[in-house]
Amino acid sequence: MDSTQQDNVELTTYGNTRTLLVERFDRQYDHARDIVRRMYVIDGCQATSQNYSR
Repeated sequence: MDSTQQDNVELTTYGNTRTLLVERFDRQYDHARDIVRRMYVIDGCQATSQNYSR
C-alpha cells in the first residue's frame, strides 16, 4: 500500500446498530467476469518468518 492511498471507511447504521464499514484491501472486483477476486497479500510476519503470537 502506498502512503497516498486513502482508505474507504464509512460509519453507518444497520437497524439500531452503529457500524464501521471498511472496504477490504485484499479483494478486487473483476467487471469482465462479474466476480470478486482475492489478492494474495503477505503480511510482515509471513515475510520475516515470525510467529504472529509473540
